[in-house]
Amino acid sequence: MTLSDMLAAEWRALIRDRRMLAILVLVPVAYLVLFGFLYSEHKVRHLPTIYVDEDQSALSREILQGFSASEGFQLIGPVASEAEALDAVQRGEAAVALVIPPDLSQTVKRGQEGKILAVIDGSNMIIANSALQNANAVVQTFSGGIAIQRMEARGLSPDYGYGLGFGYRMLFNPTLNYSDFLLLGLAGTVFQQVILLGVSLGVTREKEQGRWEAYLAGGRRPGTVFLAKTLPYFLIGLFDVLLGVGVAVRGFGVPFQGAMMPFVVLSVAFVLVLVGLGFAASLFSRGRLEATQVSMLVAVPSFLLSGFTWPFLAMPDWVAALGHCLPLTYYVDGLREVALKGNGWLTMRTDIEVLLGMAVGLIVVSLVGVVVQGRISAKKWAAEKV
Repeated sequence: MTLSDMLAAEWRALIRDRRMLAILVLVPVAYLVLFGFLYSEHKVRHLPTIYVDEDQSALSREILQGFSASEGFQLIGPVASEAEALDAVQRGEAAVALVIPPDLSQTVKRGQEGKILAVIDGSNMIIANSALQNANAVVQTFSGGIAIQRMEARGLSPDYGYGLGFGYRMLFNPTLNYSDFLLLGLAGTVFQQVILLGVSLGVTREKEQGRWEAYLAGGRRPGTVFLAKTLPYFLIGLFDVLLGVGVAVRGFGVPFQGAMMPFVVLSVAFVLVLVGLGFAASLFSRGRLEATQVSMLVAVPSFLLSGFTWPFLAMPDWVAALGHCLPLTYYVDGLREVALKGNGWLTMRTDIEVLLGMAVGLIVVSLVGVVVQGRISAKKWAAEKV
């Protein structure tokens, strides 16, 4: 056979395999378009911001108006104290808290520097850097005298436009350490890929070896089939998750501020979703190649769409909605809450409940699939005996 004959045969085989052709030609373009929309906002805007105005002066109101006018912040309301502001950032109700001290205007009048404090959620470095840059820009605007004319129109001294300083307190990741920020999210992505591949190849291996129909035709219960094919991978996957996070914490100094039990429950729910998804993918795939393709289509965009790095508030609504359909989104969010922020059950409740709901849905789909394929296999075997 000549080279041209071999090339022609390969092209014919590739054209016949429409799934592989679509993956090679369409998927890269589709992902590029998706990621293009993901970053279409170009920068993070409208960070939810609360404030404590202890000065209650014309100057403090002007400063808050300046923050409200900035595209980087969205003032969602005042709180009574700095402690309440810290608690709101801790719970994720706000990304930034502004604290205006009680003597700010008097300090500026005396020709001294008055400082505004920004308390920032540092668990996401994109949000943290955006908050720092935008807050500094707003303060510099006032310090440089750009707002002097507005102040004079209201009868204020031009001196109010000077003497403002900016300080910040970075929560959860005070040094903006990249390993603290990225390592746990990347670990969750690796766990997802490994567990999905392991489970999805379990059933398809039986199909390629011609044993799957006989396996189902033997009268086994759907629950028994599901447990037999997924329990080993569930136990190994849970071990991988616990070991991997332990290595990140003990080996690389990633902080773990919360309690173990919420983390374990979150991890159990996440692994349950993955074994359910992997089993369903393999159940409806003809071989290991198709199962691998399905798992890759789910796993490849998950990390970028999870909101772990690029926040949902900076995504188009339809992209954010797509990200909220992925199990990794809820796992890495819960992992960040318990590990970096030290939060517990109340904050992680939504993540755990959504993952458990996904797991139940996928397990039901898998069991129904086993029942349907079992009946088909039983009829086929009965017909062959006749």
